[in-house]
Amino acid sequence: MGREQGSLNVFASEWAPPSAVKDAMKTVMEKEAGTECSAEWNPQYFAAHQEPLILSIDVECVATGRSNKDRAVARVAMVDQYENIVFDRLVKPQVPIVSHLTQLTGIEEGSLEDADNLEVVREELLSVLPSNSILVGQGIKNDIDWLNLEASKHFISFVDIADFFKVRYPNGRCRYFSLRHEVLHLTGFEGAGTDIQSGAHDPILDALFSIRIFQRFSNAPEPELQIMRDMLNRMPATLPFWKTMPLIDNVQLGPDYFYKSR
Repeated sequence: MGREQGSLNVFASEWAPPSAVKDAMKTVMEKEAGTECSAEWNPQYFAAHQEPLILSIDVECVATGRSNKDRAVARVAMVDQYENIVFDRLVKPQVPIVSHLTQLTGIEEGSLEDADNLEVVREELLSVLPSNSILVGQGIKNDIDWLNLEASKHFISFVDIADFFKVRYPNGRCRYFSLRHEVLHLTGFEGAGTDIQSGAHDPILDALFSIRIFQRFSNAPEPELQIMRDMLNRMPATLPFWKTMPLIDNVQLGPDYFYKSR
């Protein structure tokens, strides 16, 4: 699945990072300089320092209770900008598992028995996660929180690719699209049009397509992004897993309001 390391240089001098990455780099420069710096992209600075590595992390969880909030990390995967699988580990929760949610997670009952706990797996992850990396992904903040990672300590910053395509309505509300919807309908990257979540989720696949979407659209001009937003908004909604299967082993998969109204 990996590509040659020299086949892609996302931090070449002509590459202009999205605003979230620019802000992260500005923070790094200010921290080293001890003073406020220009927010302009400065490829010479990062050529003189170790250039950031783009990585995507994805976490899968099993259920530890009946609520949609009762979850524990059961698998952690990480893919780099060259599409190499850098990390993929199963995790054994330290609390009883109510359901492996196999139809959603692909994790079979009994498969976690010989896995390490989250503390051990997290330390292994940190050993291969460069502190100068930028994490990208769909709702990546959730994965960061699950792993208790800290910006400026374990990585520079993160970019949520869902923000590239966020639709703002006149009433102030916003619409976000799922990774599945984006991969199905966006174009211009390998695997576009694939239904990556028609069955159980694969964290490696989710991380891989997050990398591809980031690379395809992180430097796209605003008019092109607006065309993509309009197109995604026009397409029929891609139903989330919980709407087709609200319960697994009597565990709620969707938001609380869905079950209160039933």
